[in-house]
Amino acid sequence: SYVCHYIACNYDTIVDTQFGDKAATKSKAGTGHQSRLVACMPLDIVEMDEHNAGFIGSVRIQTPEGSRVVDAGRVTILLLADRHKGLILAFKVVFREAANSGDALDVLHAALVGEPGYAHRQTSDSPDRPLVELDPRFGWCGFNCLLLDNALIHLADELVSRTMSLCGCAINFGPVGTPARRQLVERIFNSLERAGFRRLRTTTGVGPLDPKR
Repeated sequence: SYVCHYIACNYDTIVDTQFGDKAATKSKAGTGHQSRLVACMPLDIVEMDEHNAGFIGSVRIQTPEGSRVVDAGRVTILLLADRHKGLILAFKVVFREAANSGDALDVLHAALVGEPGYAHRQTSDSPDRPLVELDPRFGWCGFNCLLLDNALIHLADELVSRTMSLCGCAINFGPVGTPARRQLVERIFNSLERAGFRRLRTTTGVGPLDPKR
């Protein structure tokens, strides 16, 4: 009875070690407390996150000596979504091990100022146009709150300082291992996985009793 009472009173602190990362993440969602971060208008609250598409494949390239097959490498999708409208404002596909702070700034630039060529935003015929197209003085006149996770690229001084100075927004870092804080982009990534952009398991854990295994 003592053990049961201790687990019931300290569930949040021991759920990770007892049941794994997924159980710890789910325990923080659906608690009955509504988030105070409610978007009231477009460009009020935006969410940025990245998704590692664990593709296993190759690309065939035609050369003067014949066709050559090379490894496709890792693909990372970095996108920015508007919580109020439920739209993807901009995205970038990165063909490297991981995205960096420069890639995140490219996505912000594409969403607010325009399309530089390597990060993309909605087409020009979309009813939701960037503010800069109304008047050049609206350049980098963006949103109120930017939701990020605790990834290394988001913690970089270059990203934080430049984003706050150019966009004038507040940066909200959610707690570690809580994707429910950015539920919109997580739903988008879930739809991509259902469509085939599936992230493969990259580890088998540290032992046969590891929940990841």
